[in-house]
Amino acid sequence: MANRNVLCFIESNPIGFEVLKEAYLKGIYIVFVTSDLAYYEDKKQIQKKYIHEIIQIKDTSESDLITSILSSKYKKDQLLNVISLNDLHLPVAARVAEKLGVGLQSALSIEIPSNKYKFNKLLNYLEITTPNFCLTNAHNAFFTANKIGYPLVIKPINGTGSKFVKLIRDKHELSRYLDEMKSQKSFGRSMNRSDEYLIEEYIDGDLFSVEVMIQNGNPIIFGVTKRTLEGDPYFIEKESIFPIKNLNIPKLNNYIERIIEALGMKWGFAHIEFIYKKDIGLYFIEMNPRLPGGVIPKMISKYYNINLNEVAVNIYCGSMNNLNLVESNTLLKSYHFIPKVTGTINQIKIPSNHTIKYNVEEFKLLQNEGAFITDLNSNFCRLGYVIIKSNTLKKIDEKLNNVKNETSFNLIKE
Repeated sequence: MANRNVLCFIESNPIGFEVLKEAYLKGIYIVFVTSDLAYYEDKKQIQKKYIHEIIQIKDTSESDLITSILSSKYKKDQLLNVISLNDLHLPVAARVAEKLGVGLQSALSIEIPSNKYKFNKLLNYLEITTPNFCLTNAHNAFFTANKIGYPLVIKPINGTGSKFVKLIRDKHELSRYLDEMKSQKSFGRSMNRSDEYLIEEYIDGDLFSVEVMIQNGNPIIFGVTKRTLEGDPYFIEKESIFPIKNLNIPKLNNYIERIIEALGMKWGFAHIEFIYKKDIGLYFIEMNPRLPGGVIPKMISKYYNINLNEVAVNIYCGSMNNLNLVESNTLLKSYHFIPKVTGTINQIKIPSNHTIKYNVEEFKLLQNEGAFITDLNSNFCRLGYVIIKSNTLKKIDEKLNNVKNETSFNLIKE
């Protein structure tokens, strides 16, 4: 073990496991810390053959506990970094890395954007436009809602995958939401939902995100993704297009540079969401200080013909050389299959030879026959996705329609 380069992951999301695998293939010693191994086994996300050591503990929200365990097992010069790509555990990993002296940036640079209220306060300080917002709790929510005005969006100040985020149109819907939250105390994997909420003005515009890599303090913008949501009053991502080149938003790159500089981020990634329409302008919404989730990393890789997972390993280990990004003359679009009802998936039909037949870049099922869909209120309910690449959006949509026509998910409502 003396000469091992150790990279420690605290919990994960699906993209995190792809980065973990890439690190393993590069010869890095992989340690995975979790409080709920069964969670990943049930979802068939974890591949243990790419992990050298699994450390199971009761509570992965306890940074002091994890620091103590890792410091007793590894010397400082053995550890490359301690990271997480799971939104809920990003601050924990950053604090552990900082305490062990292996962090590539301050824990504060991760903690601020991981707290939706603190990030909005930072944007206000930088004079970057956000929707009107207030911090509140269940006791003061109605007063705060009247101050902001309906319709509004309410969300816990911590969270992931749009879970517990809801559009509220009046006081009755707010009352129902708060009643529902009484029984929704946990995100799982040791992370409880915050008792504080961010209530913000609802802006009716198009949703975009900027995908950023930070190398030695310098933000490198991969591009802008346009995203389409459905599931009103919830926010479930259905489609995304990368890259969007014709936005022509004044100062967008400057805003991104100022945000990264203010946070003091040195090495890592940022997924920064904003709403934009020409007649209403630009409103920043939130930031995830990590690789973008879902299929966006795959789209970036395919557009630039790079292995973004390998790039991520190098960035998180602070060993990234200059990345030569060569743009292509193509577009990529993803489409997620979203159920209309809850229940058990009785039958799945997908097009045979879809990769060859429709020139599909990737088609993946996220749920299998027999799976039970319990809710329709976040990105976690999605059934599968397809990614298509072409040089025009029209050609992409023609191929996508063919795939959609040959794909079906039959659910037995329960």
